[in-house]
Amino acid sequence: MYKPIKYVLLFFVFLSGLNLSHGALDDSQVNEVLLSSILEFNAEISQLPAPFLYRYNPAMIGGGFGASSAELTIEVTTDQSTYKRSPYYLLSLTGRFAKHERMTEDALAMLICHEIGHAIGGSPTLKRTHVDFNLPISVEGQADYFAARDCFNRVAKRILVQEEMNYPDSIRAVCEANADPGGHSIDECIRIIGAGYQLQSVVVSIRNSFSNGAGELFPDPIKKASTSLVDITKETFEGHPEAQCRMDTYVAGALNKPRPGCWYYNPSTQPHPPSSAPRVQPQ
Repeated sequence: MYKPIKYVLLFFVFLSGLNLSHGALDDSQVNEVLLSSILEFNAEISQLPAPFLYRYNPAMIGGGFGASSAELTIEVTTDQSTYKRSPYYLLSLTGRFAKHERMTEDALAMLICHEIGHAIGGSPTLKRTHVDFNLPISVEGQADYFAARDCFNRVAKRILVQEEMNYPDSIRAVCEANADPGGHSIDECIRIIGAGYQLQSVVVSIRNSFSNGAGELFPDPIKKASTSLVDITKETFEGHPEAQCRMDTYVAGALNKPRPGCWYYNPSTQPHPPSSAPRVQPQ
């Protein structure tokens, strides 16, 4: 039998105590996007070095991805039991985040693509720690890059667009200015960057909902994400980048451009130039 599961969520957003608004998506829509995303990448997921588990809890607050471990009883004697640790990946999605009033199906698909990207997004991965059970886990920026470049367009083909999206004109301009952007059509490019735009609107809105002051402002339209942190540390930033940096990453992924230096450290190109990806930011 199983002992109580021991797990660590490495990328969990704790939003305890928030009064988050609901109404944009219902549980059936959330489940449809989640299952569509998992099914689309079933072949890649099946090649992982550990089982990939996922769950959706409509009532819980927060959500994230991590590496976990269950202790399975393999032998029981009169005086002791022997256990084998069995690691696995865990994607945890919760209703209080997935059904935020600003959430759309496209934004949710980008979120789930990001979480899947932690498992199959590739290098750079987290440095080894005692909590990741030696499973390769892509850093936050790489999960964003995978979501925009490799994942979202595949998942989007399974999702019906139920309403016309109002994206900033700058998103279309960015896509139209790049011939054959990343192998995506103009419309695909707009939808990819637009989904990232919508997702960051949700994230910043949530952060601001528990701010005592003015809260986090969306980046200025002409402000570029700083590369100073990575330039100083000479290391890839493993945590969640700022909103502007994440938008830069979505644009870079959609246009198949290099990963931006606001989170990615590339020794061959130091010091980092500003990201070559045009800037688009939420409003």
